Amino acid sequence: MSSADRLALLLAAGFLAAALHGLGDTDIVGDDEAREAGIVQEIVAGHWLLPRFNGDTLPDKPLLYHWLAALPCGAAGFSEAAVRLPSALAGAALVGWTARFAVELGGPRVGIAAATALATMPALFDHSRVARPDVLMTLLLTVSLGLAFRWWRDESRAAATAALAVLGLATLAKGPVAPALFCVTMAGFLAWQQSLRRVPQLCTGAGVVAFLVIGLGWYGVALAGWGGLFVREPLVGRYLGTLIGGFGTSDYVPPTADSCVTWRSTPSTCSRAPCRGRHSRLSPCGDSAAAAAFGTPACGSSSAGPPRPSSLSCPRRRRCATICCRACRRSRC
Repeated sequence: MSSADRLALLLAAGFLAAALHGLGDTDIVGDDEAREAGIVQEIVAGHWLLPRFNGDTLPDKPLLYHWLAALPCGAAGFSEAAVRLPSALAGAALVGWTARFAVELGGPRVGIAAATALATMPALFDHSRVARPDVLMTLLLTVSLGLAFRWWRDESRAAATAALAVLGLATLAKGPVAPALFCVTMAGFLAWQQSLRRVPQLCTGAGVVAFLVIGLGWYGVALAGWGGLFVREPLVGRYLGTLIGGFGTSDYVPPTADSCVTWRSTPSTCSRAPCRGRHSRLSPCGDSAAAAAFGTPACGSSSAGPPRPSSLSCPRRRRCATICCRACRRSRC
């Protein structure tokens, strides 16, 4: 192992130790993180290819992060720390890759400076401690751009193929934003270097095939499984709606989890135990008012299956449920 590799591992290990400290102490209550955690639970339950949030809403992103999070959750049981672990590992890997690549370009001092600057960014540290695919996509996109740079510098077809394959993984992590950022970045770089004529050399046959299979394969499976619903909700309602600045292109409403009553992982027993503010266990409080606000049964109800919101698009219901659950934190379920 070279000194550059040892330096990269040391810096990555330091970041990982900091990111893992108290990783499971914070509750899962935000809309985005709760949605991702719910999809991970569906995957652990056996729905590896076509999971649904609350058994109803389709995921609006591909599933690479969720598959990775399902591994520790399936092995050690579901917890906040387990479902967030891939983000922490991706953040550490990103710091290590940055250090290694910077050492290659400018030496050890440059590597230390680059990795330290990245590791001390509050945004990276915060995102490395939540169950979201952002840091994983950033890692894979950064590796892909680094390999593309090596292709440009060394005229290596192997580096070009690897860059497109890793770009496929980045697409599998968070969808079309990854190839969009890759294309914009590479176009700007090649234009600056007056090398735009070399673009066809980047698109090797093996690399294009790898990108299509890895990056778009799940979309084909989802389209075959969900059909027109997948086109209307995530593809048109989410992606096209985001491009034009809103979600007005269809009746798709992004899933939300403002309150702990939107879904649960196991039959609830919290009607017999204090909440202790631990909504993050993904078992809803037994607050009947919050359940009523969502049109769902409270904890201890005889209704089978997980509760589901009757209308996720109603802000008044979401606010009411949130207030009720906050009140429940100060009492017994």
